[in-house]
Amino acid sequence: MKPIIGLSATVVFLGVAGAVACDNTTTPPVGTGGAMASGGVPGSGGAASGGAASGGAASGGAAPGSGGAASGGAPASGGTEGCGMGGEFPVMEHNVCADIPVEPGAVEGFSITSPAFNFCGTIPAANTCDGNEFGTGVSPELSWTGAPVGTLSYALVFKDIAILADGDPATEKFGYHWVMWDIPAAEDGLPAELGDGHEIAVGSGMARQWGGRNNYRWFPPCPNPFPEGHANFTCSLVTDSYSFALYALDVAEIPIDEIPPPDMDDMDMVIANWVQAMGHYLEDSEHVLGTAEYRGRSSAWSSAFNPPAATMFPCTQADVDAGMTDMCLGAP
Repeated sequence: MKPIIGLSATVVFLGVAGAVACDNTTTPPVGTGGAMASGGVPGSGGAASGGAASGGAASGGAAPGSGGAASGGAPASGGTEGCGMGGEFPVMEHNVCADIPVEPGAVEGFSITSPAFNFCGTIPAANTCDGNEFGTGVSPELSWTGAPVGTLSYALVFKDIAILADGDPATEKFGYHWVMWDIPAAEDGLPAELGDGHEIAVGSGMARQWGGRNNYRWFPPCPNPFPEGHANFTCSLVTDSYSFALYALDVAEIPIDEIPPPDMDDMDMVIANWVQAMGHYLEDSEHVLGTAEYRGRSSAWSSAFNPPAATMFPCTQADVDAGMTDMCLGAP
């Protein structure tokens, strides 16, 4: 149905205002929107939501022992019954794109852009879940220039900066969607519609990627994952802001002994969003020579909520040392 556009710099009743397209740990409080996915071995994967439409609970559910989350609480309106809006729903802005603090470490002349949308403009529907099943959508074309002297590779993190701007440790994990690293220094961008797989061909070489549902694929914006009529649809929609954060590194490949290990439960199942761990690593890494970012906004609304299953996490040095590389992917 038709959304009603209404902007607000901070929407208090939204909590983190939906838009949590990924996570994998404990059940989020009502209003954070989003559910968890387990990463562990195949078959462990709980469901993840992209966030509640208006601060209502996000469901996900998980297989027993997977470390995924169950539902995030009762919906505010029980689907669209009782909305009283004649099928029209308000769209609220969760933090203003241009007002969110910039990525630290910016270097003069180092920039990233996309021909698909303007800075803080609307990310095209094709690059989101909009009108399609949750978790679907293709990556946009990106290009960059002005890398710092000494750059030997790049890494790229796609973040929901509207969530990160809240500064809430309990919901920060929902702000990390996708990461790619070991992008060869000879490359000056990425084509649209990147494929799946932990190791992926990028121009002159190979890179590695990881998605926020603990999968090896692009995880798109989906701030409104529940379609009209879903039990967790709360009669309003949200707009979130997103950032492609580009890191220039002084190593051709990130050493495997520096790759952050996943958080595991007692059953050796991944219970955290590994993109968040890798994002933190890059934000603090001594290998980073400089950063650049490009921002967009999305009110994407999925037509079906059927979260993709989780898969195995990337191998770390500890996995290699323990001879446990059959339980992970990407071992050297």
